[in-house]
Amino acid sequence: DRLNDLLTEICQSPYLIHFYGLKDQWSQLPGTAGDQADHFVYIGQYLIEELASGPLFDLCEEARISENGEAAQRLDSHLFSFIEQILDGISYMHERDVIHGDIKLENILLSRARDEIRISDLNGAVKMVPGEHPRAGTLNCYAPEQVAYFNQYFDSVLQGENEEAAPVLHSNKSEVWQVMLVIAEMSQKRLSPAFQQRIQDYLETSRRYEEEAGDEALADPRIGTKTKSGGVITPALLRGQFYTEKAGSYLVEMRRIREGLFSGLHAESALERLLVRMSIFAPEQRISAEEALRMFREF
Repeated sequence: DRLNDLLTEICQSPYLIHFYGLKDQWSQLPGTAGDQADHFVYIGQYLIEELASGPLFDLCEEARISENGEAAQRLDSHLFSFIEQILDGISYMHERDVIHGDIKLENILLSRARDEIRISDLNGAVKMVPGEHPRAGTLNCYAPEQVAYFNQYFDSVLQGENEEAAPVLHSNKSEVWQVMLVIAEMSQKRLSPAFQQRIQDYLETSRRYEEEAGDEALADPRIGTKTKSGGVITPALLRGQFYTEKAGSYLVEMRRIREGLFSGLHAESALERLLVRMSIFAPEQRISAEEALRMFREF
């Protein structure tokens, strides 16, 4: 009921995937026949949503591979419209105190006409109220404050000090960082060489750290063993700890010399000035989604 009510509320935005309800999913037990109730096991609920086209990630990849192809031309011609729609959709959620929790190119779909976006994967969205926590999201999309927070959390779990699920930071500013990464990645051809190099270096480093963390976790002999308090050490836990340790050190080094991801670069366009404001390391100084939308519309 909570998820149904929440999705019904926020999916009034034209830029969020249209939601038509939840449906229970059951699976028949092996070796049974007929429709008796005890022959089925409840799997869970799935969302009935609008049929959309593929993710924005695919369009960006196609555009990157073939710079003069149809995908590149489509992305370039719709770029500013897509950016405004993404900011509009996220602002709509934040105005209602709702956090998506995992904004990335893969979770932004194109409409069937491929001229509008639909923010999808809303089953993890939550209200920013006590007792409700957004999902942890994708490691390489963590905002700096999330990297620091989760590094402490994973360390405490491995030391047997904290076995409870980590309450994710209740900050819509962390989501602004994720949106910034999406906008920067899809806009690279519109950015100056210095901005392009800065975002490419950051994305490649973050993704490499996540891949390395996964490999190290799978090879770690602690898998399956227990912490001091009796919790089981899993590959996911180790991967998170290894990633946030690597990314944390990387961000500490960057913060010693600049206040944001694009600090120190000359912003040659309004788009670059927007990215500078969205990529401040300190969340209290980072602009909100609503402010980003207003700033974008001004130019």
